[in-house]
Amino acid sequence: MSWYIDDRPDLWKSHGFKPLTPGDKQKVIDYLAKSLPQDKPPYQDPNDKVQRGPDANLPRAAQTGARANYVAMEFDLGATSYETNVDSEGNLLVSEDKGGRFGRIDRTTLNYTNETIPAGAKPRVLAQIAEDANKDIWILDNGPTPDALLIRYTPGTKQFKEFPIPAPPNLRSPLNTLRFVGNYIWGTGNSSTRVIRMDMTTGEITAYPAPRGSHPYGIAVGGPIDGEPSVWTVGNYDNAVNRVDTKSGKLITYRLPEHSVDLRRM
Repeated sequence: MSWYIDDRPDLWKSHGFKPLTPGDKQKVIDYLAKSLPQDKPPYQDPNDKVQRGPDANLPRAAQTGARANYVAMEFDLGATSYETNVDSEGNLLVSEDKGGRFGRIDRTTLNYTNETIPAGAKPRVLAQIAEDANKDIWILDNGPTPDALLIRYTPGTKQFKEFPIPAPPNLRSPLNTLRFVGNYIWGTGNSSTRVIRMDMTTGEITAYPAPRGSHPYGIAVGGPIDGEPSVWTVGNYDNAVNRVDTKSGKLITYRLPEHSVDLRRM
């Protein structure tokens, strides 16, 4: 077993963290070596009915039929990619962590082309990326941490527009997942413990607080409830699915029967 400490101070500094000192790194290594020796079996949650282990995510039998007919490709973009998504034409959208660039991989030619966002008040740290119904591209910029920016790019005019996402006191404001409902863009605030809805024309933000410690992550849009599209989220550390009640301004929580369920996407 080997241990690796991520030593990228440029990345962690952009997220508001201080790099580890040599003494801090040694403390981490000593703790891990003592607490997780090589001969110690993986932790098994007594409430977990699924057997865990280093190969638990792998299929137990060889794949057959259509499941076996795939081609795996690797793309070297010459940059640090952060997040991906798929646009309405099946092309892959990509945000680059540094340099304020984002782009797409053409589904037919597999060529990668990118655009550069004009410089901001602070260096760009791009994250989530998604396309709305008008084919505008929305990119999250965590550069102004603890606050954030949503940037809208209109391909037809090549124009950019920024929408500020202020952070709550003593918290950060990144959004983990973006979804579109009518003229609104929704996002989950994993670090700010909330779900937000922003008017894509005015930039007006409505925040829906989540239970403390739940860390909203994935978000999805479902069928109408009370005449409005339903918006659902998952609590990353909360073993729960939440529905946003836009009329009361609260989240309605549905607890899952299983313990230690690490929910992320929907």
